[in-house]
Amino acid sequence: MLKNLISASNKFYEDQALIFLTFGGFGRYTLSLLSEEFNRLGIPEDKASFLAFDTEQPHRDRVDLERESEYFLHLDEFDGDIYVENEENKELKEAVGHIPINLLRDIEGGCKGVPAVGFVAFHKYDDLLITREALRLIDEVRAKNPGKKIKLIIISGMGGSVSNGMTIPFLYRIRNRLREKKIRVEVFLATSEGYLGLQNVQETGVERNCVASAMLWEYAIAGRNGLIYPGKNGLRDRKMFDGRIAHRMYVFSGGSAETSLKYQAIASTIAQCISTLELTKVGSYLDGDRVNYSAHILEREWEGKTGNPHPTALMTMNVAGLKGDCLPQIFHLHLVKRFIEGLLTPITHENGEKIKGKAISSFLENSLNEDDILDRFKIEIPILTPETINQASVSQENIYEFLKEKIDDTHERAAKDFEKKKKIEEVSWFIEKVIGSFSEKGDEIVLKSAERLKGGLLFYEKIASLIDDKVKNVTDGISKVEKELFEGTNQKTLNSLLERLETVTKKKGIGDIVVKLGQSPTVSLVNQIIDIESRIQQQKTEKYNYLMLQHVYNALFKFLQEQQDILRNALYKHNNIVSQIDREIEKIKRIGRSAFTYNKSKFDELTEHLMEEIYSKLEVVSTQEVIEQLGSPIPENDSPGRKDYLEKLLEIIRPDQNQLTRLVDDLFCRDQKVYDYIKTMLSQFFMTLKLDRDRFPTLETSQSFFVMCTKGFYEKYKDDLLEGYSHIETENPFNVILTKHEEGFPFKPG
Repeated sequence: MLKNLISASNKFYEDQALIFLTFGGFGRYTLSLLSEEFNRLGIPEDKASFLAFDTEQPHRDRVDLERESEYFLHLDEFDGDIYVENEENKELKEAVGHIPINLLRDIEGGCKGVPAVGFVAFHKYDDLLITREALRLIDEVRAKNPGKKIKLIIISGMGGSVSNGMTIPFLYRIRNRLREKKIRVEVFLATSEGYLGLQNVQETGVERNCVASAMLWEYAIAGRNGLIYPGKNGLRDRKMFDGRIAHRMYVFSGGSAETSLKYQAIASTIAQCISTLELTKVGSYLDGDRVNYSAHILEREWEGKTGNPHPTALMTMNVAGLKGDCLPQIFHLHLVKRFIEGLLTPITHENGEKIKGKAISSFLENSLNEDDILDRFKIEIPILTPETINQASVSQENIYEFLKEKIDDTHERAAKDFEKKKKIEEVSWFIEKVIGSFSEKGDEIVLKSAERLKGGLLFYEKIASLIDDKVKNVTDGISKVEKELFEGTNQKTLNSLLERLETVTKKKGIGDIVVKLGQSPTVSLVNQIIDIESRIQQQKTEKYNYLMLQHVYNALFKFLQEQQDILRNALYKHNNIVSQIDREIEKIKRIGRSAFTYNKSKFDELTEHLMEEIYSKLEVVSTQEVIEQLGSPIPENDSPGRKDYLEKLLEIIRPDQNQLTRLVDDLFCRDQKVYDYIKTMLSQFFMTLKLDRDRFPTLETSQSFFVMCTKGFYEKYKDDLLEGYSHIETENPFNVILTKHEEGFPFKPG
């Protein structure tokens, strides 16, 4: 979860820590919903711990395995038929003797829909893994919360094989430690309807499991003697358990009458009921309301089929309404998304032409034509002259070597002089000045115009195209000059004259003659060489002027390319951030929808409506103000990831929580779509236990109805939507939660 994301205030209303534990796929799915919800609401890790066991590694609903790995422990496959045949497991073999032995073969990826197979798997991993890890977690939570209440919440699907085969034995195995640590135990059960719609699951099988589970839970709740947990010869004695194993039991099914929901909806209902009980005042009010119940309802015992008395403390519960405490987070992300989309605004043709015009003006203002630059940095190359020859007083025999050396030296000096000149401070200053001018104009577009990043990119692209044309022209000029220098007439003529001079000067008997132009027989030849060399020097001067232009243009072009790369990278990153925000919004919406899975389409529709309503009325920071605080809308290159930049944006673009709270409280009280949504939810409100009341015509139960909302919302609708509900006032306006509870009926579902 993003750390700077705004959130509605949430807290425990009891000074306690929670441990959620489950076996099997249904419980894992419910736990994943609870884990995401508690994480989204920022509940401290030491206040809520999770632990799940299953013989299947992947989850049938593709629950996020990476997230689930924090609390999920896989029970490896094994050969159950071999395990029960071990000498120390005679009692276990007797306990599961009612099932064919072949069902125990290859306990892998599930327990074949047979609770007894799940029981064998529990027996194998009991001491080695399950109870050890559970007790370790209990002790760890107790150590982190000394002197505080600890509650263990067990979630179990009554139609499954893993949960049915493991839950009750597990509670018996750790009951003494729970009593010693004074840990309260609450159990949430889902009947067989929670398994409807699963692939490769036979309805008759889960119904059979549910009936068997109900009989076992009846016995366990009654606290009668007779439940035996098999021992291991030489390792652990068998033990008969008595006494109740839970302080409170909740039962949920797929609905009543013609209502029937798949297990995802049942899991969602259970998760929402648990979070409502633990994160709001409803749980405290429910306990307080018990003092008003008739004593004979809570304390009487029901005579079951066998005539044994049965305590009737079982409870069913459901929650409906609007759970919108994800709205602040979604709205916060929407604000950041709007800011980023403002940076990515497409450029109209008209504005594009204006930006190109600014680019051309900036190019011309900086005097970047060839003549303007060469007026500043024209290259002058020293030329070989007749005076150079006369002053040297070179003998005719040595005149060839002298001229050859002078020509080579002149060329070498010219190259060195050019390298020095292009590095002089004046050239660097000019380039930096132009770059500064481009940056200033580009920043003006990026930071202040409506086109932002795309406008800045177009600005730099246009100047780069002008510079690129210059670079191409200069490069062509250099190629042409170099071709003339190395392959042209002047160079060929010079080479020919030097060869002739070498031949003439190497004749014998003329070594003492000193070359003085105008006196020597070689005068004509030397003059021709000086003339040709002068022309070559002019060509070299042209080349070095081109090279100076190339140096300036390349430096500017490199900067412009870097700016384009930065802006393209910024556009790419911002598009990715938009995608990341969309994923975050969807994840938060998914968690919000999971509260009432059966109404998710209406939840999405209402959320989008409320986003627009809030945005139109709430004071929000402008794009320009964000950029001023941000310094630049371009993420830093050395940022380790997009998340850091997004966190910075979330910190800057942060709505005022008090203002948002007041606005939403007022909005909910008058918005017709909010009213219609809650009304629709109430029309779908069903009690989550199928009970044949005709079977118990004298059955008397106790019912409670609570609504948790702000004072303003309750006053507005207390005689309408909320008639008959006891009000639990809250300062959180984003939730309008209505709960129904019924307590005091026999366990066995109809």
